[in-house]
Amino acid sequence: MKTKKISNEVKFVISFSIIAVANFFFNYISDFFDWGIPLDTIGTMAVAMECGYFPGIFVAFLTNIFEMIREPMIAYVMVVNVSIAACTTYFYKKHLFKKIPYIILFIFIAALFSCTFEALLVMDTGAGIEDDFFKFRGELGVGEAFIATFSYRFFKHIIDKTISLFGAMLLIKITPEKIKERANNYGWMQKPISHEQMKKIARVATAKKSISNRIMGVVVIVCIAITISFMGISHKLFLEIMKDDYGKQSRSYAELVAAEIDGDMVEEYLEKGQKASGYLDVQSTLERIYHSSDKIKYIYVYQVQSDGCHVVFDVETPDTPAQEVESVVVLDPVLEDQKEILISGKEIDTFEDNCEYGHLITTYAPVYNSKGECVCYGCVDVDLSRVLEQDLNFIYRVLSLGVGFLILIIAWCLWLSKYHLIYPINALVYRANQFDFSDEDARRKNMEKIRDLDIHTGTEIENIYFAFLQVVEESMVNFTYLQIKSEQMNRLQMGLIYVLADLVENRDSSTGDHIRKTAAYVDIILRKMK
Repeated sequence: MKTKKISNEVKFVISFSIIAVANFFFNYISDFFDWGIPLDTIGTMAVAMECGYFPGIFVAFLTNIFEMIREPMIAYVMVVNVSIAACTTYFYKKHLFKKIPYIILFIFIAALFSCTFEALLVMDTGAGIEDDFFKFRGELGVGEAFIATFSYRFFKHIIDKTISLFGAMLLIKITPEKIKERANNYGWMQKPISHEQMKKIARVATAKKSISNRIMGVVVIVCIAITISFMGISHKLFLEIMKDDYGKQSRSYAELVAAEIDGDMVEEYLEKGQKASGYLDVQSTLERIYHSSDKIKYIYVYQVQSDGCHVVFDVETPDTPAQEVESVVVLDPVLEDQKEILISGKEIDTFEDNCEYGHLITTYAPVYNSKGECVCYGCVDVDLSRVLEQDLNFIYRVLSLGVGFLILIIAWCLWLSKYHLIYPINALVYRANQFDFSDEDARRKNMEKIRDLDIHTGTEIENIYFAFLQVVEESMVNFTYLQIKSEQMNRLQMGLIYVLADLVENRDSSTGDHIRKTAAYVDIILRKMK
């Protein structure tokens, strides 16, 4: 039994992997001829319509796995294909594909969902699907990119989903019935039951509180809890890693700035400003450092004294004009407790500051003169707003992956619970409720119907089935034995009645035979009437 089960599972995976490879092939052909439409859901839709939720979702999942080999970013589109598979199954089970308006509605919903998701991916410069449009996305703002992508891709997705849906219908039509029957019957852990019989069984065997609903509730809650926990942990780790990376970059840039400053010339810079020898050359070098990275928000050189920060250099930015040389600015409140350390010329750690100038990571790198004295600090502010944007994109990616896996896990658990638990129990309950004890032929036929269930889940449900079967068989034997004994008791009772009648009425030969004659007449009359 166990070997057979493993073999069936291997066949299941291999069969649907072949369909996923076919999806991948259609997508590859589309890319090769630059059609601009994915065509990777034809097999998914066909399986979803013919085999149900989990097989369709499983094919969508495998398709994405194969496509990730060629383009890793396709991983974030998994939720789209998985959702389309679930939607296809729902429309098919409700017989909505037999009506043109519902076909149009399905195509519109699938195209809208796919297109919206792709447009959202444009907002993340590290993700997206390659086509002619995305080459120009860097020249557009976020809102413009979203609208432009949506309008550009929506019509293509309409074409893609139309071709995929009708291609799936054609694929189902030309598939031999034996193959479709095997695919439909894979999940059954008993003799397959028709859709009409399942409806009848569900009406009779439905409990007040369904195990299926409870299992689904538990699985959904657990999956959501795990997803939220995973997202929270990932979010925290991502921020910590990115802040640490930006902090290291801030220190590298600050040390580079400090290296460009001649510590022996700082006093002359403060005294003469731009007229000091080499001042403009250093200023030009600092500007080049500023423009070398879009992560740098501000570059400046301060000499910290008791009355505040004396400006030595300050690079002008698009949103902030440069401070004049020797002007005094207030020390950042975040550094108030480290003021004496800075005045004494000691080094401080990189720090994070969320102020009116933005969310920044700042590094003060000391500048030393030839005597080894710290005469000022080369300061660099790295903009953390980019990290926050990347964090949102990261959460979006994790969410898209998490929801895709969430749908797959929920479908798998419901699949297992239905075929391994709900259907066998309901079928057993239905046969038990319909058991007819009226005569031996009826009992025999009902017993054959119970045996015909052939439940082979390999779990406790199978043990219950065989235990029930054994109890019913023993009950049948005991019932027949009791019937025989009951008939014997009835004959014995009638014999006693006759004997007592003889004792009471046996005064003469004619009177003594009266009861026997009356009983015989009644028997003859009743038989004739029957």
